[in-house]
Amino acid sequence: MIWGLATVLRSPLFDISEQRLFTLCHDRPKGPLWAHLRQFAKTHAWAEKAYATLREWRTHLDVDRPYEFFAFILYAHKGLQKMHARLGPEIDDVIGEFMTMALAHERQDQSSLIGFLTKMRASPAEVKRELSDVKDNIRVMTVHGAKGLEAPIVICLDATQVPDSRNYSSPVFLDVPAELPHQSFLAWNIGGATNLPEAAAMLKEKRAEKEFDEYRRKLYVALTRAEDELYFTGVEKKPSKSGPASWYDMAKGALNDHSDEREEGTIYPKGSVTHVPATPTPIAHLRSTMPKEISTPVAPPVKRDIIEPSKGEESLSAAIAPTDGPVGLPPKLAMARGNALHALLQYLPDYAEDEREALAKIALPLILPEAPELHDEIIEKALNILGADTLSFLFADNSRAEVAIAADMEIDGAPARITGRIDRLVISEDEILIVDFKSDQNVPDTAAQISPKYKHQLAQYAKALAPNFPDHTLKTAILWTQNARLMSV
Repeated sequence: MIWGLATVLRSPLFDISEQRLFTLCHDRPKGPLWAHLRQFAKTHAWAEKAYATLREWRTHLDVDRPYEFFAFILYAHKGLQKMHARLGPEIDDVIGEFMTMALAHERQDQSSLIGFLTKMRASPAEVKRELSDVKDNIRVMTVHGAKGLEAPIVICLDATQVPDSRNYSSPVFLDVPAELPHQSFLAWNIGGATNLPEAAAMLKEKRAEKEFDEYRRKLYVALTRAEDELYFTGVEKKPSKSGPASWYDMAKGALNDHSDEREEGTIYPKGSVTHVPATPTPIAHLRSTMPKEISTPVAPPVKRDIIEPSKGEESLSAAIAPTDGPVGLPPKLAMARGNALHALLQYLPDYAEDEREALAKIALPLILPEAPELHDEIIEKALNILGADTLSFLFADNSRAEVAIAADMEIDGAPARITGRIDRLVISEDEILIVDFKSDQNVPDTAAQISPKYKHQLAQYAKALAPNFPDHTLKTAILWTQNARLMSV
C-alpha cells in the first residue's frame, strides 16, 4: 500500500515533487501512508488537495464499473491531460488499449473493478507501436529496438560506456568433452581474479571476448540507423590502456585523419554559476520594428466541461433529475435493479435462447445480491424483451452493446466534451439507430410525453456520433423495459 500510494502521488495524476514526497514519507509514525497523509493534509495545502481528490475517487470504487471509474479519472479529473504534459502524445496508445481492456472486462461474468485490477496485474499484455510510422518526433530506444528503422539524425548516448568484464559471477556451463557426453560442469567466480583457477580464468576471458563482440555488433547497428547525421556522446573518462575501446574511441580513431575538431561551446552542470561579462546591446530601436503579434497576449487555453448525458445535464448550468425508477423502491435499489437488467440485456444475447434463463439465475445473485426478491421479475423482463420478434433486430449481429463515446463539441455556445455509453447501437447500411434503455415505472403513451431530459440525452449522443457517420441517417429511440416497448424519439 505504501509504495502504491507513493507511486500514485508521484505520477502525473498528482505530480507531487520528490522533495514533498520525501517530507511526507520520511521519519513518519508507524502505520499506513494513507493515515499519515490524512494527518499531513491538516497542515499542508498540497497534501490536503491530494487527500481530498483520493477520497473522492474512493467513493466511486464500489459503484463504478472499471471503464466508468478510469474515464472519471482521465476526463473529469483531467488525468489524460496531465499525462500528455509529462509523457507526450505517445501515451494515447497505452491509455486507449487500457480503456479497451477495461470495457472488455465489463462484458465478463465478474465485471468488478477489483477483478479487473487483479486481471491486469496477472496479464502479460504489451502495447506495440509501429515506430517507423512516427514522423517529426524524437524517439528514445535501445539499439535492439532500433533495428530496421532509420532517421535523419541519430544520437548515440553513453557512447563512452564499455562492457564491464571485471566480475562474471553467474554460473555458466563448460564445454563437455566428447568422451563424457552425459556429464556437464558448472563454473562461477566467487571473488576476484586471484581466486580463479586457470580453466575458470580462461572461461571468463572467453565470455569477455564474446561480450565485446556483441558490443561491436551493436555499434554496427547504430552506424546503419542514421540517414544524414550520426552523433556519439558521453562522459569523457580516463582512457584505459588495457580495456576495450568504447564506441566513441572506435569512431574517433577511424575519423582522426578526416576530422575537423571544433569547440562549439561549453556545457555547464545544472546549478552552476557562470560569470559572463556584460555587453551593452542596442535594443531601443527594436520596439518600433517588432511585429505586432509579439506583444499580443496569448489566448488562454480553452476550458472544456465534461458532460455525461446519461447522468443528466441539459446545459452547462441546468442539471437533470435522476431517472424515475419503479414505484416503492428506494432510489439506490431502483438504480441497482436497472443496472442488473441492463447487464442481462447486454450479455444474454450472446447465448442460445434455451440457455439464457439458467445463466440469468446464476448471474443475478452476483450482480444484485442485496435484492433476491427482485430476481424473478428482472429475469422475466429480460427474457420477454429478448424473445420479442419486434425487438430482435436490436440484438442482431449488426448491433453493439454498451458503446462508449467521447466527443468535443459546443453546448450553449461553450466548448465541452461529451462522454457516455450507448446502451444499444444498431448499424445498418445507411442508418444508425441509437437506443437507450429506460426502466421507468410510468411509461409515456406517445413520444411527445417523453421527458425532455431523455430527449436531450439522445440528441447529444446523436450529435457526438454524427461526424463519424456522415453517410448515415441517425435515429434515436427509447426501449421501455417496463412493457418491452420501443419508442422513436
